[in-house]
Amino acid sequence: MILVIILIIIFILIIDYLYHRVTNFLNILLFLFSILFIIRFNLYSNVSGAIVGFILFLLAYFISSRQLGEGDIKFIISLGLLLGFPGIMFLVLNASLLSLGIFIFNKKRKVQILPFAPFLSISFFFLWLLQGCSF
Repeated sequence: MILVIILIIIFILIIDYLYHRVTNFLNILLFLFSILFIIRFNLYSNVSGAIVGFILFLLAYFISSRQLGEGDIKFIISLGLLLGFPGIMFLVLNASLLSLGIFIFNKKRKVQILPFAPFLSISFFFLWLLQGCSF
């Protein structure tokens, strides 16, 4: 089951990078597999991670004049389910710092569209490896 979750996250990373879009089909698929995966863990921590991630991204969506994609908001819910509450905060911080670094590095371009799902995915895999390949 973990292999399917990893493959879905990789597909989301690639599709968002190439087309600046996170499809609902992949988001729903990831959400369903995330729920199936976390049933055997502490549900309170995992569900609170999803809620905190959703609230953070929903606020960012409205504050940034809808510059953050709606697919990213749906994507963070599944990642929050997998990482739980403390992990989702590290994920958002790490992904934000990564994207800020890329944004500053590419400063010479006037219009910058940065897909955020690749940064979330890379940060997720980084945190997953730090936790010893377990959620």
